[in-house]
Amino acid sequence: MEEQVIEVLAEVCDLTPDDFLLEIDLFEEGILDSFAVLRLIVGLSEKFGVDLDVSDVNREDLATVASVTRLIKERTSMV
Repeated sequence: MEEQVIEVLAEVCDLTPDDFLLEIDLFEEGILDSFAVLRLIVGLSEKFGVDLDVSDVNREDLATVASVTRLIKERTSMV
Protein backbone atom coordinates (compact mmCIF):
# COMPACT_ATOMS: atom_id res chain seq x y z
CA MET A 1 0.00 0.00 0.00
CA GLU A 2 2.93 2.36 0.63
CA GLU A 3 3.87 2.15 -3.03
CA GLN A 4 0.35 3.23 -4.05
CA VAL A 5 0.42 6.12 -1.57
CA ILE A 6 3.79 7.19 -2.99
CA GLU A 7 2.36 7.03 -6.52
CA VAL A 8 -0.46 9.40 -5.53
CA LEU A 9 1.95 11.74 -3.75
CA ALA A 10 4.31 11.73 -6.73
CA GLU A 11 1.49 12.60 -9.10
CA VAL A 12 0.09 15.34 -6.85
CA CYS A 13 3.49 16.89 -6.16
CA ASP A 14 4.89 16.37 -9.66
CA LEU A 15 7.85 14.33 -8.38
CA THR A 16 9.15 10.85 -9.01
CA PRO A 17 8.35 8.04 -6.57
CA ASP A 18 12.07 7.80 -5.78
CA ASP A 19 11.91 11.28 -4.19
CA PHE A 20 9.92 9.97 -1.20
CA LEU A 21 11.25 8.47 2.00
CA LEU A 22 8.80 6.92 4.45
CA GLU A 23 9.54 9.17 7.40
CA ILE A 24 10.52 12.55 5.93
CA ASP A 25 8.15 15.35 6.90
CA LEU A 26 6.37 16.30 3.70
CA PHE A 27 5.46 19.75 5.03
CA GLU A 28 8.89 20.65 6.41
CA GLU A 29 10.53 19.54 3.16
CA GLY A 30 8.16 21.80 1.20
CA ILE A 31 6.61 18.89 -0.68
CA LEU A 32 3.09 19.55 0.59
CA ASP A 33 1.35 22.90 0.88
CA SER A 34 -2.33 23.68 1.39
CA PHE A 35 -3.18 23.31 -2.30
CA ALA A 36 -1.27 20.03 -2.59
CA VAL A 37 -3.09 18.73 0.52
CA LEU A 38 -6.44 19.25 -1.21
CA ARG A 39 -5.23 17.48 -4.33
CA LEU A 40 -3.75 14.68 -2.23
CA ILE A 41 -7.01 14.10 -0.36
CA VAL A 42 -8.91 13.90 -3.65
CA GLY A 43 -6.28 11.59 -5.16
CA LEU A 44 -6.26 9.27 -2.15
CA SER A 45 -10.05 9.17 -2.06
CA GLU A 46 -10.20 8.18 -5.71
CA LYS A 47 -7.30 5.70 -5.60
CA PHE A 48 -8.43 3.84 -2.49
CA GLY A 49 -12.20 4.37 -2.68
CA VAL A 50 -12.36 5.98 0.76
CA ASP A 51 -14.31 9.02 1.82
CA LEU A 52 -11.78 11.59 3.00
CA ASP A 53 -12.72 15.13 3.84
CA VAL A 54 -10.37 17.98 4.62
CA SER A 55 -12.10 18.50 7.97
CA ASP A 56 -11.50 14.82 8.88
CA VAL A 57 -7.77 14.87 8.22
CA ASN A 58 -5.15 16.67 10.27
CA ARG A 59 -1.58 17.65 9.48
CA GLU A 60 -0.14 14.68 11.37
CA ASP A 61 -2.16 12.29 9.19
CA LEU A 62 -0.41 13.66 6.10
CA ALA A 63 3.03 14.52 7.47
CA THR A 64 4.87 11.43 6.21
CA VAL A 65 4.35 8.61 3.73
CA ALA A 66 4.03 6.26 6.70
CA SER A 67 1.33 8.39 8.37
CA VAL A 68 -0.64 8.69 5.12
CA THR A 69 -0.42 4.91 4.70
CA ARG A 70 -1.71 4.39 8.27
CA LEU A 71 -4.60 6.77 7.58
CA ILE A 72 -5.59 4.89 4.42
CA LYS A 73 -5.31 1.52 6.17
CA GLU A 74 -7.57 2.77 8.97
CA ARG A 75 -10.11 4.21 6.53
CA THR A 76 -10.17 1.16 4.25
CA SER A 77 -10.76 -1.13 7.21
CA MET A 78 -13.79 1.01 8.13
CA VAL A 79 -15.41 0.54 4.69
